[in-house]
Order: sequence, then C-alpha cells, then structure tokens
Amino acid sequence: MTRYFITFPTGTSDIVQKVLTENHIAVEEISDGIAVIATDKKPRDIEEFGFITHVYLLIAQTIFNDSIEKTVDSLKTESFRIPASFFRGRNFKVRVSYKGQTVSFDKEALDGLEKRIAHNYKLRLDPEGKCNEFWFYIRENKNTYFGLKLTDTKARDIARKKGQLQSGIGAVMVSMAKIQPSAVVMDPFCGSGGISDEIIRVPFKQLIISDINDGAVRLLKKKYSSNAKVKIRHGDYRSLSIPRDSVDCIITDPPWGEFGKGIDLQEMTHSFRMWLKPNGKLIILISINLHEELVRTLKLSGFKVLNAYGTLVGGNKAKIIEARKCPHELLTP
Repeated sequence: MTRYFITFPTGTSDIVQKVLTENHIAVEEISDGIAVIATDKKPRDIEEFGFITHVYLLIAQTIFNDSIEKTVDSLKTESFRIPASFFRGRNFKVRVSYKGQTVSFDKEALDGLEKRIAHNYKLRLDPEGKCNEFWFYIRENKNTYFGLKLTDTKARDIARKKGQLQSGIGAVMVSMAKIQPSAVVMDPFCGSGGISDEIIRVPFKQLIISDINDGAVRLLKKKYSSNAKVKIRHGDYRSLSIPRDSVDCIITDPPWGEFGKGIDLQEMTHSFRMWLKPNGKLIILISINLHEELVRTLKLSGFKVLNAYGTLVGGNKAKIIEARKCPHELLTP
C-alpha cells in the first residue's frame, strides 16, 4: 500500500472517514480537513471521491519544532523513493501551509531541503514556474506533513457561480447517499448545480432538478442539454408535479433564510415525504441555526434521522442531515 495525505472541506472529518473506510481505504489518522491514508488505489482513483481537494504522496511526518528551519532539519527524506510516474517534468518548488494559510519563508529556511530534493530526485529548483510542488502542511496541533502534490480537485471550484455550493460539500453529500444505478434522484433547490454537478459523476436512472430562479434554470439547461437522464423543472418546488412514492433519494441545499426569506420547513418536509419512496433517503444541508427545528420537523413527519454532521459553508456553521422515510408512514394529501 502507498501512504498519502489528503485535504478536504473543514468540518467533514466524520463523513470523510466513514466514506473512505467503507471503500476499503485505511484511515491512519484524521483531523479537521486533513487525513493520512494507506491504499492500493491510484491518486486519480482517490480524486474521484470528489470531496478531496488535494492528494499528496506522504514523504515524511514530524512535529513543528518552533521554527521552519528546525522542522526542516528534523525531516527524514533521504531514503524515500518516489515513483517516476508521479513527477510532472523535472522542475520543482517547495511551498508551506501554516495553520491553513499558504505562507512564505526566507530562502535560507528551505535551502537545505531544496538541495536534498534536487539531489535525491534529480530535479531542478524553479520557484516561479509551474512544476512539481512539494508541500509542508503545519497544523494547529503542530503535526506536520511533507509530501508531493499529485492532484488538485479544488480547481473545479474556480468556475463556480456566486452562491453555488462548493464541490467538496456537494461530493460529500452525494457520497453519503450511496446512489444506485437504478435510482431516481432529486434536488428541488438546485441553484446553479453545485450538488447536481456531483450527482452526474455517479450512475443513476434519472435526475430531477428544479429552481425558481430564471438565470439558474437557463444555466442548468445549457449545462445538461446533452444528458437525457436529467430532467429540469422551472418554478417553486411546491408547484412540481412529482408522482407520490417515486423518488429514491433527495439531495438538496434549501434556502436558509439567514439574510432574507427562508423556507417553511414543515411544508418542505411534507413535500419530501410525498415524493420519496418508503425507505427513501434524504440528504439535506441546513444552517446550524435551523438544524434542531428541522430534525424535530422530520421526526414528526415520519422520517428517521440517521446522522447529523457539522461542516462549514463559506465560513458559516452548517449541518448535513441524513434521514430516511419510515416505510410505515401514512401519507396524507
């Protein structure tokens, strides 16, 4: 097995560990936003989980020792061999992330390490160019990870529309749903497609998405015009004509109402329970301020709440709730 360290959205450690373990990836250690894993999977296969922002080949671990100079000196890298296929060209640079922020250090602080990398791997130092990147990750608890960056899924978020959910959170929600190839999936508050962009990466039978915003719907129609399995509806979710007991899974991020009119949770939950099949699954992202009220509403409406995971969305605390429609629930008009 090869050891890597990966980064992922802050606040999703519990979900990430669950998904990785279920996919037979050994999680050796995990903390907020970073994990050390061991697997036979290739870096691109790891990247396919979608919620992972970066994958690094783990070269060394240490503890931050008061200064970057002392920490660099403590690294044991001489005997580490990197497969030639992991390199992109023959140039390299070293970068440092300190407590979640990319920082700069004096040239002298990294000089010894750069010379060792150049000698060990026959690479040329090129601090300015696009090349192989060796990274230090220094965490708040002083745990320090050093490795070669292999993938960068965060690049998918560059073209994100304003207000669109970041791909990592959407990917976590889709992973939790465990969508089957025969499933009918729905997102009645689709917006610009932050969640649906992740759903279409996995097999499904049909995806029903809708939004009340004219601009969002135009974008969705353009984005998914060639995908016959995606059905796009325009309008308020309450006006949707969805057959009762026809949807296997709803994955959605409804309006939170933090800075304007929110959603009627009871009315929304009533719609969900009508659309979902018995035992159908609901994965929903909600503000931390609405979490307890939504959980109560779901339970009173005949849902079993399975899990509630904390996360951050744009710096705001939120919860991803996993629930299932109880099969004995008596639906009413």
